[in-house]
Amino acid sequence: TLGEARTFSVSGNGVLVYHESSAESELKIFDRSGNVIFTPGTRAVYSDPRFSPDGKSIAITVEDPRSGQSDIWVYPVSGGQPTRVTFGPYDFWPVWSPDGKEIAYGVRENGKSSIRRRALDGRHPEEILFQNEAYINSAAIDWSPDGKYLSVDLESREGVYSIWILPLNGDRKPFQPPATPKMTVSQYDGRFSPDRSEEHTS
Repeated sequence: TLGEARTFSVSGNGVLVYHESSAESELKIFDRSGNVIFTPGTRAVYSDPRFSPDGKSIAITVEDPRSGQSDIWVYPVSGGQPTRVTFGPYDFWPVWSPDGKEIAYGVRENGKSSIRRRALDGRHPEEILFQNEAYINSAAIDWSPDGKYLSVDLESREGVYSIWILPLNGDRKPFQPPATPKMTVSQYDGRFSPDRSEEHTS
């Protein structure tokens, strides 16, 4: 072992350069002046933090570095015991419902990708919202303010990401936003505007 690194490169004459870092981090809450006002939780492998609609909780992906399993947890912003929402093997990218009662997230399990949701009060079991073997990866990105749609990223077998809108009622057949250009490069991470009249994308 030469070092703990997340990115590295090797030159043609055998010189190794790497960015020395740890996958572990701290979850910190900052005010608008850049001051840390709270640090919920201990050091862990965190990713994809999202504030709840009322601003009182953060849903976040937490990875176990030993097993590689990741799950969705909810941390109170002002401190307190976090709540584990999912139980792997690989759950990621939480998205809050507008009323803060449900979370949608991506799942990779047994070589298949799906988008699921779960009620935080435990009254309803986990529900599969979308699964299609034509796509090797799928993730929920945003929940429309009216609660009727999810913006989702789908990756084709050619490795190209595209943005789709997934209805949460009816036949739940995803469709692309109107006037979406047909491109061979990836488009991803579409977000609804507050009035749902537009969607912003990368």
